[in-house]
Amino acid sequence: MKLNLKNILWGIIAVLILIGIFILSFTLKNEKSIDKEDIKETSQDFCNIKDDCVPATCCHTDSVINKKYTPICDGVFCTQECSGALDCGAGNIDCVENKCVIIPNN
Repeated sequence: MKLNLKNILWGIIAVLILIGIFILSFTLKNEKSIDKEDIKETSQDFCNIKDDCVPATCCHTDSVINKKYTPICDGVFCTQECSGALDCGAGNIDCVENKCVIIPNN
């Protein structure tokens, strides 16, 4: 049997295809193993306890987020009006089912 360049190239192509399939299947396997809990914990409103949550904006906020995403409010001046969900005792921050929320006061 005589080896020629054409047969060698087809052999190299076949090996490269097999390597590509292996890498692709390994990558897809790792992507599928991502747990919904991992995604949940990276969301900005994820919490374990009430103290994990802070206002999402510096002034008159209508939402709350995890404290690691605390906005930088240095030099920000807010009006004294009661227009946000937490302003003037309108609501309280809490952690409900691992989500930072505002509980309105009645």
